[in-house]
Amino acid sequence: MRRSALWNTRLESELRQHPEHLRALAETLQNEAIQLAQAAEYIEAARAARDQQRERESKINYWASESECRTDEFCIAGLSQELSVSHREAEMLLIRQWSIRGHAAKARRNREIMRLARLGWTNVEISAAVHLHPKSISRIVQATLRGNR
Repeated sequence: MRRSALWNTRLESELRQHPEHLRALAETLQNEAIQLAQAAEYIEAARAARDQQRERESKINYWASESECRTDEFCIAGLSQELSVSHREAEMLLIRQWSIRGHAAKARRNREIMRLARLGWTNVEISAAVHLHPKSISRIVQATLRGNR
């Protein structure tokens, strides 16, 4: 309590001696406070947008993985309802996700084919192992060796 009274007395004395200086200082502090509040709002909005995007991606991944045990139409309808988007937009989101997963799976399969080929397996043996036609195995090996895959 004593410190507060002393501070008030000192502030009053300063105010009487330099009122325009203190007013300018107060205005500067108010402007800084406004800028800090705006920066905090911006950061919070960016965080909320990032969290919302992560949640959206999580839902898309969930419904894309559900297609392994359910029909595509069921997954499209589920995603459409969960994200509140049109049926067509949900379909496009899932097709994109399935495509990404498909490219990764195809790349893994092609690496396996090349590994088996390096081990000396014939195209017929490789085709039996990965369930593709021997001609497809031949094309994959040739394209990989040419650097196209």
